[in-house]
Amino acid sequence: DLPEKSLSQLSTILTLFTIRPISFLLTGHMSPFYELSRKDREIVMQKWSKSNSIFRGLFKAFSGMILYIFWSSKNSSIFNSTIGYPGPDPRMDSQLFTNDLNKFPIYDFIQVPPEGLELQFDVVVVGSGAGGGVMAAQLAKAGYKVLVIEKGKYYHQ
Repeated sequence: DLPEKSLSQLSTILTLFTIRPISFLLTGHMSPFYELSRKDREIVMQKWSKSNSIFRGLFKAFSGMILYIFWSSKNSSIFNSTIGYPGPDPRMDSQLFTNDLNKFPIYDFIQVPPEGLELQFDVVVVGSGAGGGVMAAQLAKAGYKVLVIEKGKYYHQ
């Protein structure tokens, strides 16, 4: 929640945009900002973002305010529908994902002898970073024989 003083200042600034002469000075349009088409509002904001004057400050204030409202919203479905995101897949099994470190497997490490070694796997995952590690774990849970090739060190927690 915004502090009372910030809300008051924001209200004053937004009210100024409804006054035609002030809107004209700030946007170059006689119509209040909210009556401009989406394209015209975007053009105004783009001009402000590239300005070296007070308009750049206005752009930063508006974009910061919009981001704050967006990320602090408890109901993101409005934003999801605006950008066309349907939301999480309801078919996704949330039981597959856990924070319990005791459920993570202990991995077997292969020491390759000098004469070589022939191994057979269903899947080879290169890198155990955020994507590779999750992918390898999910494939192993699904019953595939998975080989993870990692350059870094292994730290079991």
